Amino acid sequence: MTVHVGNVAFDVSCEPVAEALTDIELPHHAGEPKIKAIAGIARVQGVAVDLNEPNGCGLWSLGLAEGLSASTAAAVRAEVHRGVERFGVTATPVPRGRA
Repeated sequence: MTVHVGNVAFDVSCEPVAEALTDIELPHHAGEPKIKAIAGIARVQGVAVDLNEPNGCGLWSLGLAEGLSASTAAAVRAEVHRGVERFGVTATPVPRGRA
């Protein structure tokens, strides 16, 4: 699947993104899934896409900008993977009394 933010195309894969790291909602076309920036990753490199598919990809899946170098794509994937290891794929509710 490919999504567009402005004139940048992102190839969406079945790589989960920690919901805790999804940041600002980005513009998307009607009928397309929600797209959010991933905290700490440049929007021209990667975004999180709300696929919400039952295939186990997670609520948010990684979209990498087309044309990234292999080393940049690997760095973005590694950062997203660290986020999943640290936070899981869905946001945890804030404990009562800690808001």
